Amino acid sequence: MSNSILVVDDSPHIRKQLEVFLRAGGFEDLHFEESAVDMFNYLSHINGDINMGTALILLDIEMPGMDGIEACNQIKDTEHLRDIPVVMVTGKNDAKSLQSAFTAGAVDYVTKPINKIELIARVKSVLKLQYEMGQRILKEKELEEAIKELKLSQATLIQMEVRQRQQVETLLKESEEKFHTITMSAQDAIILIDDNGNVSFWNQAATRTFGYTADEVIGKNLHLLIAHREYREIIERNFPIFSGTGEGSVIDKTLELTANRKDGSVFPVELSVSSLKIGGRWHAVGIARDITSRKQNIIALEEAMEKLRKLTDAVTQAMAAAVEARDPYTAGHQRRVSELSRAIATEMSLGQQQIDGVRVAATIHDIGKITVPGEILSKPGKISIHEFNLIKEHSQIGYDILKGIEFPYPVAQIILQHHERLDGSGYPNGLRGDEICIEARIICVADVVEAMANHRPYRPALGIQTALGEIVRGVGTSYDPNVVDACVRVFDKGFKF
Repeated sequence: MSNSILVVDDSPHIRKQLEVFLRAGGFEDLHFEESAVDMFNYLSHINGDINMGTALILLDIEMPGMDGIEACNQIKDTEHLRDIPVVMVTGKNDAKSLQSAFTAGAVDYVTKPINKIELIARVKSVLKLQYEMGQRILKEKELEEAIKELKLSQATLIQMEVRQRQQVETLLKESEEKFHTITMSAQDAIILIDDNGNVSFWNQAATRTFGYTADEVIGKNLHLLIAHREYREIIERNFPIFSGTGEGSVIDKTLELTANRKDGSVFPVELSVSSLKIGGRWHAVGIARDITSRKQNIIALEEAMEKLRKLTDAVTQAMAAAVEARDPYTAGHQRRVSELSRAIATEMSLGQQQIDGVRVAATIHDIGKITVPGEILSKPGKISIHEFNLIKEHSQIGYDILKGIEFPYPVAQIILQHHERLDGSGYPNGLRGDEICIEARIICVADVVEAMANHRPYRPALGIQTALGEIVRGVGTSYDPNVVDACVRVFDKGFKF
C-alpha cells in the first residue's frame, strides 16, 4: 500500500511545519499543494487507486476559494477518490466545525497550533486503519469469489451474513472508540446534555476545567452544577424552547460567560453551543475553554496601553510647550488645532486609533518651528519671501525631528504632510489627493480655521465665519470635502475654541 501523503494548506508556514513533522515521523513520500483547485489538478494526473497513489490527504479547512469542507465533500463524491482518507487541519475547535468535517467525510482532524506527536500518531492511526480496512475489503472480495465458485449452501450464506454483521458492529465499535479517544484527548471541555439538561457525556478536559469527575456529573443537571447564578433564571425560561425545537439564543454561537467550579470559585469561560438529535430527542453539545489567562493578558495590555498613552501625551505636551515658548503670540495654537482636529475626526467616525493619532500629531504639528528665528515668528509686519521660505521648512524639520521616535501612530508622516493641498499646491512635496493621509488633511483644515479665527501679530482675529468661508471656498482644490463638511458640522453643533 502506498504511504504517499498529500498536504493541502494555503499557508507556506503550515506546509513547512507539516513537512518537518511528517519527515520526523518517517514519512518521506510527501506532496504539497496550496489550494483545493491545485489538489484536484494533482489528483487528476495520478492513479486514483489508493494502493498506487495518494494514501492520505491532510486538508486545511480555512482556505481562500474552495474551503476544506467543500473540497472534502467533492472528494467523497468522486468515485476514484472517495476511498482516500481525509484528515482535517483546522484552527477551529468548536463542535459545529468538527461536526461539519465529519459530515463531509473526514476520518479525523488535527488542530492548530499543530502538535508534532499528536500529528504523527493520528496519521499513523489513520493509515493503519485504512490498511486494515483495505485488507478486510480484499478478503471480503476473495470470499465472495469463493462463494460463487463453490456455490455455497444456504447455511454458508447465513454464516456469511452473520459474519458481515459482526464486522459492521466491530467497525461501529472502532468508530465509537475513535470518537471517545478524540473527545477525551481534546484540550477544551466537551459536554453533552439531553433535553432535560442532564449530562450524558463529560470529557477529561471538562474535569480539569470545572473540577467534577464524569462520575460526579453524569445524569445530573449541568446548569445547577456550573452555571453562574446570574444566568439560571434565563436558562429556566428558555431551556424548554430548546428541548422542543433544538433552537435557542445561544445555539450556534460563541459566548463569553462566567461559570462555577466545584470548589465554588468563579471564572470566565468561552462557550460554543450546538444542537443535535439523538434518538429523536434534542441534545446540546458545549465546548468550553477557561479564558482566565486571556482576560488577565487583556487587562495587562490595556494597562500598558494606558501608560503608553499617558507617556505619549506627556512627551507631546512638553514638545508643544517648547514650541510655544519661542512663539508667545501663537501660544495655545497647537492645543486649539488639536481640539478641533479631534472633534473633526470624531465627527467623521474614524477609528479610535486614528482619532488619537490626529490629536497627538496636531498637538506638536508646528514643532519644526523651533528652528525658525523667534524674530520672524513674532514679526508684526509682512514677512519677506526668504523669511516665508524659512517658515515653510518647519514641516520637513518636524518630520526629521520625530521620524526616529516610535509613536503608536504615524505622527512624523502626518506632520510632514499637514501643509500639503489636494491640488498639489502645498509643501514640502506637492502631494495630491489620496497621497495625503486623512490625518494630515484634517489637521490642514483645523490649522487654517484656527489661524484665521484668532489674533496674529500681523493682523487681528478674522472670526469663525470668515475662517469657515475660506475652507468652504477651497473644497476640492485645497481641502478635503469630507473634512470640510465635518468641520462645519462640529461648529454647528456648538464647538468653540
